[in-house]
Amino acid sequence: MTDVVIRSFQHEDLPAVLALYARVMTPRAPRYCPTLRAEQVTRQFFGHPEFREDGLFVAESAGAVVGFAFGAVRLTPITPDDDLAGVYLSLLLVDEAFRRRGLGSTLLARVAEFGRRYGKTTLCASANPMNPLACWPGVDRTWTDAVGLLRAHGGTLVHTEVSMDQPVDEFVLSDYAAGRLHALAADGFRIVSYTPAYHDALLAAAGTPFWVLDLQSKIDPLPHPFIETAFLDLDMAHIYGPDDITLALHGDALAGFVALCRNPGETISFLGPIRIADRYQGAGLGSVMIQSALLRERAHGITLVDLWCSQANADRFYARNGFVQREAWDQYEIAM
Repeated sequence: MTDVVIRSFQHEDLPAVLALYARVMTPRAPRYCPTLRAEQVTRQFFGHPEFREDGLFVAESAGAVVGFAFGAVRLTPITPDDDLAGVYLSLLLVDEAFRRRGLGSTLLARVAEFGRRYGKTTLCASANPMNPLACWPGVDRTWTDAVGLLRAHGGTLVHTEVSMDQPVDEFVLSDYAAGRLHALAADGFRIVSYTPAYHDALLAAAGTPFWVLDLQSKIDPLPHPFIETAFLDLDMAHIYGPDDITLALHGDALAGFVALCRNPGETISFLGPIRIADRYQGAGLGSVMIQSALLRERAHGITLVDLWCSQANADRFYARNGFVQREAWDQYEIAM
């Protein structure tokens, strides 16, 4: 590795970093690579109030960038129970011609050293695109080189996210959902769009402080550094409105909700949180809500609904409602 130098990232390196990323990653993840652009990285990394430039590194050979690693830390809690997880390994890539020289291990070690300077004891290589300061895609389990690198350094698989989608341009209710909708209506249930009268009940049912912040920021804008730089990013502006949130009401009580969001001008929607009150679990309400929401998206010209969820939820719920799994992304943690 004598012909390669590991040094701190400089802003003028960004075009070379993105060019390397596009060249190596596009054959592997063509669906997601176009989302990683200079403006996005500039806003989500350099423009973030907790950005630390000393977490970014490049590998250089003969004046060319042949590898890079982006590490990120969070120092301010987002929610009251936020445990401020370890240093995030947001991006790590080595040009194929320079692999098997220890570059990946060296870059990984530099990110870990960066995290230790801020009191972190865990390195997280995460697949979740909603993680603060994290660019994506993450660790696809089919990428044996990345998986091998993480495992060689003690990486432990802690969580699996899967991506699923469903075309909706010709979507109709399944026989099961249509039958349950009729039965639920006879029992006093209604499926309606969001209305302000249920604002507080919706936030109370969100389940976690994270989703409360998320939903409230779309329905009733809530200033917050993380919300402003991640959720309201111009390239990832997932906007909720009355037609994107479907409520299930039993009389005047909120029984559940499902939220979708869309990027302005695009024909793809993203499925957000689904919640059902405990007393209504097992009545088929989830399938009715989600399929009713898909019909609404179709009416708005949406052609595809995308989602990220845990492997368990994918097998248990979404596949039964017509979603097909595309990829699986694993989250690893390394004790430092």
